[in-house]
Amino acid sequence: MRRLLAVATGRCCAWPGSTICLRDVAGSILLGNQDFINFVKEKFISCQKPDKDLPVLRQLAPRVSMEAVFDEVDAVFGNDPVFTRNLKIHVCHRHTGEKLKSIGNHFGISDSAVSHASKRARRQIEMNRKLKKKIKIIEKKLLSSRFKT
Repeated sequence: MRRLLAVATGRCCAWPGSTICLRDVAGSILLGNQDFINFVKEKFISCQKPDKDLPVLRQLAPRVSMEAVFDEVDAVFGNDPVFTRNLKIHVCHRHTGEKLKSIGNHFGISDSAVSHASKRARRQIEMNRKLKKKIKIIEKKLLSSRFKT
Protein backbone atom coordinates (compact mmCIF):
# COMPACT_ATOMS: atom_id res chain seq x y z
CA MET A 1 0.00 0.00 0.00
CA ARG A 2 2.83 2.44 0.85
CA ARG A 3 4.49 1.76 -2.49
CA LEU A 4 1.22 2.41 -4.34
CA LEU A 5 0.72 5.73 -2.54
CA ALA A 6 4.31 6.75 -3.21
CA VAL A 7 3.90 5.96 -6.91
CA ALA A 8 0.53 7.75 -7.09
CA THR A 9 1.92 10.91 -5.51
CA GLY A 10 5.01 10.85 -7.73
CA ARG A 11 7.45 10.34 -4.85
CA CYS A 12 8.91 7.24 -6.45
CA CYS A 13 8.83 5.50 -9.80
CA ALA A 14 6.48 2.70 -10.78
CA TRP A 15 9.23 0.07 -10.79
CA PRO A 16 12.82 -0.02 -9.55
CA GLY A 17 15.30 1.55 -11.95
CA SER A 18 12.57 3.28 -13.94
CA THR A 19 12.97 6.90 -14.95
CA ILE A 20 9.26 7.38 -15.72
CA CYS A 21 7.35 8.68 -12.71
CA LEU A 22 3.71 9.61 -12.38
CA ARG A 23 4.66 13.22 -11.73
CA ASP A 24 5.64 13.30 -15.43
CA VAL A 25 2.08 12.48 -16.51
CA ALA A 26 0.29 15.31 -18.33
CA GLY A 27 -3.48 15.40 -18.52
CA SER A 28 -3.74 11.88 -17.12
CA ILE A 29 -3.02 10.38 -20.53
CA LEU A 30 0.43 11.38 -21.75
CA LEU A 31 3.69 9.88 -20.53
CA GLY A 32 6.89 11.30 -21.88
CA ASN A 33 9.23 14.21 -21.81
CA GLN A 34 8.10 17.75 -22.58
CA ASP A 35 9.19 17.54 -26.23
CA PHE A 36 6.98 14.49 -26.80
CA ILE A 37 4.03 16.10 -25.00
CA ASN A 38 4.40 19.27 -27.09
CA PHE A 39 4.56 17.16 -30.27
CA VAL A 40 1.33 15.33 -29.36
CA LYS A 41 -0.40 18.59 -28.42
CA GLU A 42 0.58 20.25 -31.71
CA LYS A 43 -0.11 17.30 -33.97
CA PHE A 44 -3.27 15.83 -32.48
CA ILE A 45 -4.84 17.95 -29.74
CA SER A 46 -4.63 21.55 -30.95
CA CYS A 47 -6.96 20.81 -33.87
CA GLN A 48 -9.64 19.24 -31.65
CA LYS A 49 -12.61 21.28 -30.51
CA PRO A 50 -13.62 21.06 -26.84
CA ASP A 51 -15.85 18.07 -26.12
CA LYS A 52 -17.85 17.42 -22.95
CA ASP A 53 -17.14 13.70 -23.33
CA LEU A 54 -13.37 14.35 -23.42
CA PRO A 55 -12.70 16.80 -20.58
CA VAL A 56 -8.95 16.18 -20.76
CA LEU A 57 -8.92 18.06 -24.09
CA ARG A 58 -9.74 21.23 -22.18
CA GLN A 59 -6.63 20.72 -20.05
CA LEU A 60 -4.29 19.88 -22.92
CA ALA A 61 -5.58 22.16 -25.67
CA PRO A 62 -4.00 25.59 -26.08
CA ARG A 63 -5.93 28.24 -24.18
CA VAL A 64 -7.06 31.70 -25.09
CA SER A 65 -5.27 34.30 -22.98
CA MET A 66 -7.13 37.07 -21.17
CA GLU A 67 -4.98 39.59 -23.06
CA ALA A 68 -6.19 38.16 -26.38
CA VAL A 69 -9.79 38.53 -25.17
CA PHE A 70 -9.18 42.15 -24.14
CA ASP A 71 -7.55 42.94 -27.49
CA GLU A 72 -10.41 41.42 -29.50
CA VAL A 73 -13.16 43.08 -27.44
CA ASP A 74 -11.39 46.44 -27.66
CA ALA A 75 -10.90 46.00 -31.41
CA VAL A 76 -14.62 45.38 -31.96
CA PHE A 77 -16.15 47.73 -29.38
CA GLY A 78 -13.47 50.37 -28.91
CA ASN A 79 -11.92 51.37 -25.61
CA ASP A 80 -15.15 52.17 -23.76
CA PRO A 81 -14.33 50.69 -20.33
CA VAL A 82 -17.86 50.96 -18.96
CA PHE A 83 -19.50 49.08 -21.83
CA THR A 84 -16.80 46.49 -22.45
CA ARG A 85 -16.01 45.48 -18.86
CA ASN A 86 -18.82 42.93 -18.48
CA LEU A 87 -18.30 41.70 -22.03
CA LYS A 88 -14.62 41.06 -21.31
CA ILE A 89 -15.52 39.27 -18.10
CA HIS A 90 -18.10 37.14 -19.92
CA VAL A 91 -15.78 36.16 -22.77
CA CYS A 92 -12.92 35.44 -20.33
CA HIS A 93 -15.27 33.32 -18.23
CA ARG A 94 -16.38 31.29 -21.24
CA HIS A 95 -13.16 30.90 -23.21
CA THR A 96 -9.96 31.28 -21.18
CA GLY A 97 -10.31 28.41 -18.75
CA GLU A 98 -9.21 30.76 -15.98
CA LYS A 99 -10.73 30.39 -12.54
CA LEU A 100 -13.30 32.97 -11.47
CA LYS A 101 -10.93 34.17 -8.77
CA SER A 102 -8.19 34.83 -11.34
CA ILE A 103 -10.54 36.79 -13.59
CA GLY A 104 -11.87 38.67 -10.57
CA ASN A 105 -8.36 39.58 -9.41
CA HIS A 106 -7.69 41.15 -12.80
CA PHE A 107 -10.81 43.31 -12.57
CA GLY A 108 -10.59 43.91 -8.83
CA ILE A 109 -13.80 42.04 -8.00
CA SER A 110 -14.73 38.82 -6.19
CA ASP A 111 -15.30 35.51 -7.92
CA SER A 112 -19.06 35.71 -7.32
CA ALA A 113 -19.08 39.19 -8.89
CA VAL A 114 -17.41 37.67 -11.97
CA SER A 115 -20.23 35.14 -12.19
CA HIS A 116 -22.90 37.85 -11.85
CA ALA A 117 -21.21 40.15 -14.39
CA SER A 118 -20.96 37.27 -16.85
CA LYS A 119 -24.66 36.47 -16.40
CA ARG A 120 -25.60 40.12 -16.95
CA ALA A 121 -23.51 40.24 -20.11
CA ARG A 122 -25.03 36.99 -21.34
CA ARG A 123 -28.53 38.40 -20.85
CA GLN A 124 -27.55 41.57 -22.72
CA ILE A 125 -26.11 39.50 -25.56
CA GLU A 126 -29.23 37.33 -25.80
CA MET A 127 -31.50 40.38 -26.01
CA ASN A 128 -29.48 42.36 -28.58
CA ARG A 129 -28.97 40.75 -32.01
CA LYS A 130 -26.24 43.17 -33.11
CA LEU A 131 -24.31 42.59 -29.90
CA LYS A 132 -24.75 38.83 -30.25
CA LYS A 133 -23.36 38.95 -33.78
CA LYS A 134 -20.31 40.95 -32.67
CA ILE A 135 -19.65 38.56 -29.77
CA LYS A 136 -19.87 35.60 -32.18
CA ILE A 137 -17.22 37.28 -34.36
CA ILE A 138 -14.96 37.77 -31.33
CA GLU A 139 -15.43 34.17 -30.21
CA LYS A 140 -14.73 32.86 -33.70
CA LYS A 141 -11.48 34.86 -33.93
CA LEU A 142 -10.38 33.72 -30.49
CA LEU A 143 -11.12 30.07 -31.18
CA SER A 144 -9.46 30.13 -34.60
CA SER A 145 -6.33 31.70 -33.13
CA ARG A 146 -6.38 29.07 -30.40
CA PHE A 147 -6.29 26.19 -32.85
CA LYS A 148 -3.60 27.64 -35.15
CA THR A 149 -0.68 26.58 -32.95
